[in-house]
Amino acid sequence: MTLLTAYNQDVQRYFQGSYCNKIRKETILSTIEEKVFKMGKSFGQLFPNKRKQVLDEIIYLLSGRGICKIGADKLAEKVNCSVRTVKSAVASIKETDQLVVARLADDKAGKYIFVYKEHPNFHQILKEVFFLDSLPVSDAVAPPFAPLVAPLQNAEPVEAVGVEGQKTSSNHINSFNSLQERDSIQQA
Repeated sequence: MTLLTAYNQDVQRYFQGSYCNKIRKETILSTIEEKVFKMGKSFGQLFPNKRKQVLDEIIYLLSGRGICKIGADKLAEKVNCSVRTVKSAVASIKETDQLVVARLADDKAGKYIFVYKEHPNFHQILKEVFFLDSLPVSDAVAPPFAPLVAPLQNAEPVEAVGVEGQKTSSNHINSFNSLQERDSIQQA
């Protein structure tokens, strides 16, 4: 995933006339919950207790212009949680693929920039804050119901292969085999 960065003055200029709205916050939150459900994930598992409160605060800040800037320490203070919880919440937010998570690039570096991908101002934000026409391919919004794995074509059965002359119950061999399996899964 590409890490997007922006300069504080570009972000600040975009906040002019921004008003947060609790009703819009609830609408955005409902949309994100639906998208997470359609992805086959549990919203409650991604955002338990304090992480949900962190998400609520971020979504409230996004409800105005679709973009917000805030530090992990400030979020932790507002929600009354640890910075570690904020970082876990941000990791969960990235999993939803509904928000762009970027960073400030100048002297105020260390602050997060969040952008709601379905906000009407999204493409304008990309141009005026990040100076991009579109997100890099790895950060683009996936089409709904896109298959996660392509179907196999001309699939052939695989025969089991054993280690001859060795005890298969040996812990050494089993751990070696499990390492090979893990590596092949990661590569896939």
